[in-house]
Amino acid sequence: MPSTNKINFYKYQALLNDYILIEGKVDLSDEQIILMCSRREGIGADGILMVDSDNSMEIINSDASIAMMCGNGLRCVIFHLLRKESISTGEHVDIPTRSGLRGGMVLEATEKNAKVRGVLGQIVVGKTTTVNGRDFIFVNTGNPHCVHFTTENEDPLELCLNLGPVMEKSVEGGINVSFARITPDGIELYVWERGAGFTMACGTGAVATAYAASSISLITTKAVDVIQKGGRARVSIDEVATLEGLAHFVFEGSYHLQ
Repeated sequence: MPSTNKINFYKYQALLNDYILIEGKVDLSDEQIILMCSRREGIGADGILMVDSDNSMEIINSDASIAMMCGNGLRCVIFHLLRKESISTGEHVDIPTRSGLRGGMVLEATEKNAKVRGVLGQIVVGKTTTVNGRDFIFVNTGNPHCVHFTTENEDPLELCLNLGPVMEKSVEGGINVSFARITPDGIELYVWERGAGFTMACGTGAVATAYAASSISLITTKAVDVIQKGGRARVSIDEVATLEGLAHFVFEGSYHLQ
């Protein structure tokens, strides 16, 4: 589709992972995407979600790169479909993505807030690789992830901010990098996202980390809370992964392209 001078948009966030949601597919230049996502010059967001009439979801990172999948973005799209009365509370909806068919449902909702379960499909836990003396477990959640579980002497947030940018570029095409530690409450997690940098939460990162922890018996339950800066989400570890947590409608408006 040709570019337009004005775009109607909706702002959503899930665990403070925030998005600009646009109905339909709109042609945007890299410069326009970066400006829209800028927190000083534009609307401000971790990325853009484009939702077409078939409920398919296109995810564009704040640096204008394309993402294959997004767990928190998926949950925001499902809430948007409820708000637009395309689905009902408790009704499963399929969402086509670049990583294949995903989906989920709204469990309960008010006008602006919802508890949403996203269905992220089958998760593949891959090999463990040692990089600079630290073990990283590779996990495919529809997005590529690598996960490091910190020792008692390591600060996962500090490692994320310092090593995340380095690890992101260590794999061709980039990779999402998670730094986590097991706590009595669940898993404490910090993620450096490919194409977005450090974010307040990462849905596919939460799922990847839970499955990585289960694969090496750091956790033994079939569900675990993953706690990030933006809040807490529940990951169910089974043949098909689910991610359950809050999503919020923030505001809507019109944006004039530059």
